[in-house]
Amino acid sequence: MKRQTIIALGFLFCSMLQAQEKQQYLHLTVGGGLDNLSYDLKNGTQSGRFGNTINAGYSYFFNQHWGIQSGLGLQWFNARSTINGQLASPQVDMDGETFEFRTNYNNWQEKQQALFLDIPLTLQYRHALSSKISLQGSAGGKISIPISSSYTTTGGSITTTGYFSRLNAELSNLPEFGFTTTTDSYNGKLSLRPSYMAIADLGALYTLSPKVDLYLGAYINYGLNNALKADSKEIIQLDGVYNGVLASTQTTKVTPVSVGVKVGIYFRLAKTREIKIADELPMTPTPAEPVQKTDTVMAPQKVETAAVVVTEQPVIKSSAAVEEEKKVEQPLDTVSTITINFAQNSDKTIDEERGKLKELSDMLKANPNQCLRITGHTCNWGTRRNNLRVGLMRANSVKAKLSTQGAPANQMITESKGEAEPLVPNTSEVNRKKNRRVEIKVVNCK
Repeated sequence: MKRQTIIALGFLFCSMLQAQEKQQYLHLTVGGGLDNLSYDLKNGTQSGRFGNTINAGYSYFFNQHWGIQSGLGLQWFNARSTINGQLASPQVDMDGETFEFRTNYNNWQEKQQALFLDIPLTLQYRHALSSKISLQGSAGGKISIPISSSYTTTGGSITTTGYFSRLNAELSNLPEFGFTTTTDSYNGKLSLRPSYMAIADLGALYTLSPKVDLYLGAYINYGLNNALKADSKEIIQLDGVYNGVLASTQTTKVTPVSVGVKVGIYFRLAKTREIKIADELPMTPTPAEPVQKTDTVMAPQKVETAAVVVTEQPVIKSSAAVEEEKKVEQPLDTVSTITINFAQNSDKTIDEERGKLKELSDMLKANPNQCLRITGHTCNWGTRRNNLRVGLMRANSVKAKLSTQGAPANQMITESKGEAEPLVPNTSEVNRKKNRRVEIKVVNCK
């Protein structure tokens, strides 16, 4: 068991080392359903009971859809058996005479409980249905290590007798010889071994905030090996020792099986990127100080009548004229494309950019013949329809921010390209972040 545990922890550690990109999650889930220690009985019936599970895990996504998950969990299994009928085994009494020890079970009931420590490793798939809802499924395996396991009897009666074939007599009601009727309650420990289980779940994620998702789904676990250390004892012995159903010849195999639902919270480890303007907005160009022109003497032209010398008078501008020139409208053609980056599915700006957006708004007011084309872009996560919607939300968010700074609404045009025009290939999270943006370009108003 130590070797198995080391291997499982090695898988967990290796998966943790993959935490290099930003698509990482920590999650906590709880669930419940039919968590059964399934087994067959020779002389009775068995049924599962309600159990529950709690799991803490880590997920790392390689790309938009695929990732791996690992973690630790606890799972409680419950089962109940009911024995009816007569069992017999050969015995020898103190005088050396052989006889048949008979046990008659009348609705004898026993409940078994087991707590396992789970170490899972699964492959995950995620598909976005909208900006808020995603489907998520996973499949893989886990090692379940028994922490505690026990049994408790809950009802019925057992009557023991001895049949002596030589006398053709069945003796009963002789407690000193072990022949009696009991309705006592018994409890004790079970002997279980680690279980290797195939696991799968399917559910949906609902975005509560940029960093938190709510998960609701269903799960199924199925044991692939025998979790029982089989024994060949009787349920109850001649000397009155009670061994339990799972330590007897009644069953030889136990398979943990569970089906249920679970709910949980997923926390994104990726830091929400602050929205920042990539290129500094240039200040409105200021006219250069006027330069006084020195006297220029043109070369004398030779004519038949006389040589003429032409002198150009110097141009000197007053300080008032210089200030007036500063108020002349400056063309926006010198403004480069402005790029504003966003976090995934975000359409919010931040207060730190207010000053720069104010400068852009002032420039727009000073140039009524110029307009801004505000184009929203996304990465390739999600559906095309949703990406077009998110891109337009981002463009409108920037337009609204500019409007609050005084920019005329009729000089701003918003549109969305969705994922159609990436700056760089969507091959990594770093590249996808560059593609989540709004571009602002200067165009002539029509």
